[in-house]
Amino acid sequence: MIAFFRALLALAIALPKVIGSGRIDLNEAPWMVKSVSQNIEIPAKGIPGGIYSDLRHSGILTSDFYYRFNDQEYRWVSYENWTYSAEFVVDQDTLNHDFIVLDCKGVDTVSTIMINDQLVGETNNMFVRYSFDVKEFLKLGNNEIRIEFKSPVEHAKNMFQEQAETYVVPPECVAPQFQGECHANHIRKMQSSFSWDWGPAFPSMGIWQDIAIDAHNSAVLRYLYFNPTQNVNGDWDIPIDAIFEIDPVHPIVSGTLKVTFQGKTEEFQGTVLPSVEENKIGALSIVIQRDGVDVDLWWPNGYGDQVLYDLTVEFTDDQSMDTSSITRRVGFRTVEVVQAPVDQGRTFKFRVNGQDLFMKGSNWIPAHVLPELVTPDYTRNLLHSAKEAHMNMLRVWGGGIYESDVFYDLADEYGILIWQDFMFACSMYQATDEVLKSVQQEVRTQVRRLQTHPSIALWAGNNENEAALRGNWYGTDADFQHYKADYVKLYVDTVKAATNELDLGRDFLVSSPSNADKSEEDGYIAQNPYSSIYGDTHYYNYNLDTWDYKIYPKTRFASEYGFQSFPSFEVLKPYSEPFDWNFYSDFVNNRQRHPGGNEEIPWQIHLHMELPENELDTRAGFEEFLYQAQVNQAESLRVETEHYRRMMTQYSNQTGEGLTMGTLYWQLNDIWPGASWTTLEHGGKWKISHYFAEQMFRDILISPIRNTDNNQLEVFVISDKLSDFPLSGTIIVEVKRWNNFNETFHMSQAIDAIPAMSVEKVISMDMNEILSNGGCHAGDPSEPGENKRLEYCLITTTLRDTDGNIISQGHVRPYPKDAIGLIVPEIAIQSVTKLGSCQDDYYDTCWSLDIGTDAIALFVWLEAEGLDGRFDANGFLMDSPNRRIQFFCQTPNVSESQVMSSLRVRSYKNSRVVSNQDSNTYDGQRRYHTMQELINHFRK
Repeated sequence: MIAFFRALLALAIALPKVIGSGRIDLNEAPWMVKSVSQNIEIPAKGIPGGIYSDLRHSGILTSDFYYRFNDQEYRWVSYENWTYSAEFVVDQDTLNHDFIVLDCKGVDTVSTIMINDQLVGETNNMFVRYSFDVKEFLKLGNNEIRIEFKSPVEHAKNMFQEQAETYVVPPECVAPQFQGECHANHIRKMQSSFSWDWGPAFPSMGIWQDIAIDAHNSAVLRYLYFNPTQNVNGDWDIPIDAIFEIDPVHPIVSGTLKVTFQGKTEEFQGTVLPSVEENKIGALSIVIQRDGVDVDLWWPNGYGDQVLYDLTVEFTDDQSMDTSSITRRVGFRTVEVVQAPVDQGRTFKFRVNGQDLFMKGSNWIPAHVLPELVTPDYTRNLLHSAKEAHMNMLRVWGGGIYESDVFYDLADEYGILIWQDFMFACSMYQATDEVLKSVQQEVRTQVRRLQTHPSIALWAGNNENEAALRGNWYGTDADFQHYKADYVKLYVDTVKAATNELDLGRDFLVSSPSNADKSEEDGYIAQNPYSSIYGDTHYYNYNLDTWDYKIYPKTRFASEYGFQSFPSFEVLKPYSEPFDWNFYSDFVNNRQRHPGGNEEIPWQIHLHMELPENELDTRAGFEEFLYQAQVNQAESLRVETEHYRRMMTQYSNQTGEGLTMGTLYWQLNDIWPGASWTTLEHGGKWKISHYFAEQMFRDILISPIRNTDNNQLEVFVISDKLSDFPLSGTIIVEVKRWNNFNETFHMSQAIDAIPAMSVEKVISMDMNEILSNGGCHAGDPSEPGENKRLEYCLITTTLRDTDGNIISQGHVRPYPKDAIGLIVPEIAIQSVTKLGSCQDDYYDTCWSLDIGTDAIALFVWLEAEGLDGRFDANGFLMDSPNRRIQFFCQTPNVSESQVMSSLRVRSYKNSRVVSNQDSNTYDGQRRYHTMQELINHFRK
């Protein structure tokens, strides 16, 4: 095999061309990668890339990374050292330049770089942009670059052991259920590449960002700083810092800075001044102004347009006349986190362009465990789905990566504010001088790269590390003050200090969750980082009933909360075999990385629905489990999210809780096809929960609850709009029994307008009266009856406009397993019709589907197998015989017959038929012999 690849290389080799004056794009070089110990030498797939992708492309790794147990089968790759090498040509013109650098935008992670067998430098941080002087190492003609990577697993272990000689920086390893690698907190690398409780371990190596040789005679523009502020007259002062890479030998350079913005070009004469702390960085600062009337504001999704302007800055050296330039898309907006005192605690809310906005969104993790496999189209697909679900904020979580430029460009375009964590999560971290210096470089790299994006709303130092230290997650109480000192040195004295040095225009939160400013006043480690009256909270509790809104906190800002489910069968199927398709299989156990997850999900299903436990070792039973797990996740998420939205204006004088101004559920996207908290599956397919998110995040929402404290039906109307919403509409309450479509009770109430940013209780009715009038009892509903119970009935509340169109709809009902009279519905897709056009040109074709049912159907779930796209509603209730749904298809050039044949429908109590040959009884070893045994275990 090795001889074959060498022959292939000889045929395909083509040295890269010099791009322009003095730039050599090493991405285009014919890179080779080898491991001496494994006797492997292959061509690299390409740069940016990584070792796993290269080995898969070469055929050494023979099947998809996510197929069955490949995360374990392929783990050997991460234990090896790998060397990347390439040849490139340098011409005399390049060598004549005054200074020449190797510009490495991202090296993953621990490496030694050689050019022509001479040491250029070393790397140890995936998130740093490295620049090495290489003029003295280059020669005319052919040159060789070699990057020798050390196993990240071995490096992290060595760093842990070296640190442990003084004191241990925990955790010593992840939980066994993670099936991962230890000591990720001892290497500045994507932490979740060592595994997490929702993803596999693939600790990769490679050149994961662009790499080039740049030759210059002058300072080179690398970054821009852009922070417009509005003065008292409504006009804008716009400070612009041009950040340069300079030649340390000749650091002071004078020249002309030309700024082109909004069709106007201005020139400034100035001198690039070297940084006191960074020997290769210089800056030239100017200020321009714009009249307020000439500027259109950038608004988050749902509140206005996302107006972006091209800003081009060009610098010309007075002596060499060399030029360099940068263009960035920028926007005008103001963002601040308001922490104002109230009777108890403080607010925590985002004020954008002077308006207090309710944040609606989710948490973002890496879209693939190998970042080079995330395409711009896939990133757009995921963020477009967030936009369509009315999200206006995503939190980029601190255990992944600082995302691609494409990600932040799309966030700017879609109006999605970004809560940006720095990459520290769920661990203690070293605070040695060497580590702090590397982290400082990391912060400078990323803040400079991202600062111009209007979508960046907030910087946060870490994920859950304040809570971990205060909560003694890793046994740190015995030496609490020592670990606290490290915490402050790292996140306050280094991360926060470096961020504020470069970007004073944004707020900085040291940790999440935290009490925000109150945590800082308390020495950065609050007594209770989960306090509901300060800052933000993370909340998870699967021992209680997750469909009961009363279990949830009345927090200021819910920045993490969520519920697990599995992917759909359609997504799992390509990565598995027929004998894997049952709940008890090793495959299903392997896909669950959360300790206790495969007990918690069935337990919660058991509380609310009837799961056919005797069939879980068949494909049919397994598919029903997958479906009910997604139903449970969706309904739990809806209940908790609507609770937080109702808390927007409510305040408890007793506890100080309430005034919730944000809900960011955990989590938006999947890293692989496995059990997780996501609402989008790996590949981008919407789960039931994402369809629910699209409903619960609408700016006008009707939210009914059964308040068991006073036995009242309470109906709330919630508005996130910035102005009053004129309506002249109607709120309708209707009751139906489960065994037919007929109304047994109906009432309506006029509603004239919905106030801006409001939560109003518009109806409060005695439940006994509703149940009595609705005939919610045994026997004939038209006759008086005893033992009135909600279990007999469905209560629907609907907000309609003047023309009768539904604005929002909600339901109060018993848990499905308790519904008396609910029968098995027969559901059919009656017709499919192609629409003339789509409202959103993101989709290729749009289709109208007519669906019929002969009985009330809960959680009706449609799938278009093999087609990309989404429906305008899904997981819905059918309480009438017919409903029309639209399907928005991304797959190009599909026919009516293709759409019709792709469609599948199921509901609670009505599973779609599975052919006999696909039903595979599991005869392997079971952890539990019955679902009841599992549930009994969980109760204990």
